[in-house]
Amino acid sequence: PATVRALSGALPVGTPLTLIGHPNGIPMKIASGGEVLSSTSETLRASLDAFSGNSGSGVFDDDAALVAILDSGAD
Repeated sequence: PATVRALSGALPVGTPLTLIGHPNGIPMKIASGGEVLSSTSETLRASLDAFSGNSGSGVFDDDAALVAILDSGAD
């Protein structure tokens, strides 16, 4: 099971992120090299390689702790 990172506020801009999921039923897709673009205590914007069907995928920091769940992307 994944460790969940306990947040006491926003993630700092530039925090490295990795997205792991199974979009549209394809084999596991790991997209590393993303980072936090902006963040509040409840939401964050990130530069992640996500596409249709990635909703629900875990977003992890460099310590492999879950920091977010992807729920939408930019057009």
